[in-house]
Amino acid sequence: MPTTPSHRTGRSGLGGRAALSIGRPLLLAALAASVVFAGLVVANSVSRDGRASTESQDPWRSLAEPRHDGVSAPLSVPHPPDVEPPGPPGRWRSVLADLDRRRARAWQTGRPVLLRRVYTASSPELVRDQAMLREYVDRGLTVGGVRLAFGEVRVARGGPGVVHLRVVDQLRPVTAWDSAGNRFALPRDRPTRHTILLRHGSSGWRVADVRLCCGGDPAQRPR
Repeated sequence: MPTTPSHRTGRSGLGGRAALSIGRPLLLAALAASVVFAGLVVANSVSRDGRASTESQDPWRSLAEPRHDGVSAPLSVPHPPDVEPPGPPGRWRSVLADLDRRRARAWQTGRPVLLRRVYTASSPELVRDQAMLREYVDRGLTVGGVRLAFGEVRVARGGPGVVHLRVVDQLRPVTAWDSAGNRFALPRDRPTRHTILLRHGSSGWRVADVRLCCGGDPAQRPR
């Protein structure tokens, strides 16, 4: 019987919460004979010794600690968009929602390559998210529902081809399952504040970095 996943607090840096945090993303631990990843971007984890943690996970952060494979991604060269930032907050909410849908699809289909449609080539979040997804895939796990609910979204500053957003987000319920049909419902995350750096390239907006903001509980909770 697989152990039940819980979550672990991320450090500041889609998760991610797209830190997109910076910290420790969800880590799904053992399946009777092997240890595995659980959740995102997202989300909740179980310690490798089988003991569950009840701390909150950073949704935008990839679901595990970074695993460096020695391959450095080429730097992306941003191209100014047709309309320069900042622009209305509603515009950026739509951009984030689109990136979030792409990330969820990559996780549900188990295709790490699709995460390149979410992050810039040089984003550390891309490396983390891909490594964690590969770990899940290697252990025969599928992860569904890796989606974020966005509360407050506002522009902190921006310029041609770049924008810094202040966001309150929360990971929605996430489920992981194995080839035998065993399912693991992951605990809900709590609302978290992030600063998300978006860059515009030839293929549109991508997440370049995510930083966990300091402060108390967010004033505006995601709906």
